[in-house]
Amino acid sequence: MPEATVKSYARETAIATSILAIIALLYGLFIARVVFMPVVLSLTLMTIFRPPVQWLKARRVPTVLGAPLVVLTALVVILSVARFLAPSATDFAGKFPKALTQLQIRLAEMPAPMNSMAHVIPDMHATAGVTVDTVRARDGTIDSTVIHRTAPTPSDGADIGPMVARLFGTATELISTGLQTALLLIFFLAGSDEWRKKRSVRTHPFAKVLVDISDEVQSSVSRYLAMTALINLGQALLVTLAAWALGLPSPPIWGALTFVAEFLPYLGGFAMVALLLLVGLATSPGLGHALLGPAAYLLITTLQNNVVSPIVYGRGLELNPAAILVSVIVWLFLWGVVGAFLAVPILAIAKIVCERAGGGLEPIAELIAG
Repeated sequence: MPEATVKSYARETAIATSILAIIALLYGLFIARVVFMPVVLSLTLMTIFRPPVQWLKARRVPTVLGAPLVVLTALVVILSVARFLAPSATDFAGKFPKALTQLQIRLAEMPAPMNSMAHVIPDMHATAGVTVDTVRARDGTIDSTVIHRTAPTPSDGADIGPMVARLFGTATELISTGLQTALLLIFFLAGSDEWRKKRSVRTHPFAKVLVDISDEVQSSVSRYLAMTALINLGQALLVTLAAWALGLPSPPIWGALTFVAEFLPYLGGFAMVALLLLVGLATSPGLGHALLGPAAYLLITTLQNNVVSPIVYGRGLELNPAAILVSVIVWLFLWGVVGAFLAVPILAIAKIVCERAGGGLEPIAELIAG
C-alpha cells in the first residue's frame, strides 16, 4: 500500500476517533449532569468568591472560616433582594388573570397565525383556577372584569396534576443543585490554597503549567463575571425606569428579570423581548404602545452591546459571536439554563487551554477568539 494512502487513512481514522470521543464526552456530560453541573458551576463561581476570601485571609481570617462567611453573605444578599421584590411579584400575580384576558383579545384581533394563540388563553385561565367574565368597550379593550375563583373538578385535577408534578420536580432539582453548588463552593474555596502549597504542585513541571493556566482562567472568568454583573445591573436599572415610564406593571420585576436574563447570551435578550411584547399586548391601550416596551429594551441592549461592552471587557475577553452562540446552544441542550449561563466561561476556558497547552491547538484558540 502506498505511503501516502497509509498516511491519509491514519489521518481520517484519527479525525473519526476524535469526533466519536467528543460525542461520547458530550453524552457522558448529559447523562451525568446531576454530578458534573454543580462541580463546574461551583468552580466557575469560585473565581468570583476567591478574592473576598483572600482579602479576609490577609486580615487574619482563615479560609476555613472565610469561605463559608463569604458564601453565606452572598446567600443573604440574594434572599434580601428576593424579599424586596416579593411585593412587586405579588402585585403582578394579582393582575395576571385580567392581563391574560386582554392578551386573548389582542391576539384574536391579529391576523393569522398569531390569532391562533388566543385559544391557549382559556386553558391558562383554567389551569390558574379562575374564570373571568369581561365586558368589552367598543374599542375592544376591557371595560370591566369580574374574576371568580373556582374549585378544581376531578378532571381539572387530572390535568393540573402533571404540571404541578413537573413544577415541583424542577423546583426540587434547582434547590438541590443550589445546595450542592454552595457546599462544593465552600470546600473548593477553603482548600484551594492548601492544594497550591503541595510540594508536587510546586515542583512538577506539568503541575506548574496547570497552576499557570488556573491563574489565567481565574483572572479571565472572574473579570468576565464581575463586568457582566455590573453591566447587567446598569441595564436592569434602565429597563426598570423604562418600564415605569411606559406604565408596565411591577417595574422592579422587569429589572430583576433583565439582570438574570442578560447572563444568558442571545437567549436572555430574546426571552425578554418576547415577554415585554406579550405583557405590552395585555396591558397597553393599543398595538403601538405595546411595541414601546420591546423597542426600549432593544435600544438599551444595543447600546450596551456596541458601546458599553467593548469598552468594559476590552480585547482580552473578546470571543467569536458565532462560537458563543454554538456554545450556548450546546450547553443549553446538555444542562439547561445553568449550561447556558456557563457557556461563555467554558468557552473562555477552552480558549485559554488551547493557547497555553500547545500541541497544535492554537488554531482552535484563534477560531474561538474570532
